[in-house]
Amino acid sequence: MDYLPGLSALLNGPFTIAVHAVPVVILKDAQSRIVAAEDKLTAVEFRAQAAELEAREAKQALALVEEAIRRRLLCASPEAAGQLSAVA
Repeated sequence: MDYLPGLSALLNGPFTIAVHAVPVVILKDAQSRIVAAEDKLTAVEFRAQAAELEAREAKQALALVEEAIRRRLLCASPEAAGQLSAVA
C-alpha cells in the first residue's frame, strides 16, 4: 500500500491518504470481460435480426398459402374467381 501526502502541507498536520494500487491484471481481466460481454451482445443482436427476417419470410409464406387455399376453396366456379379478383 502506498501513501501519498494529503493536505498535510496546507494544514500543517501529518495527514496521509492511503492509495490501493489496482493491479494491471485486474484491469486487463475487467477489460476482457467487457469485450466478451460486447461480443455476446453483438451475437444476440445478429440472432434477433435473423429471427425477425425469418418471421417476416414465414408470414409472407403463410399469406401465400392462405391465398392459395382461399382460391382453391372459394373459386370452384369462374364466377367466384371473378369476385375474388375484384376483392383483392
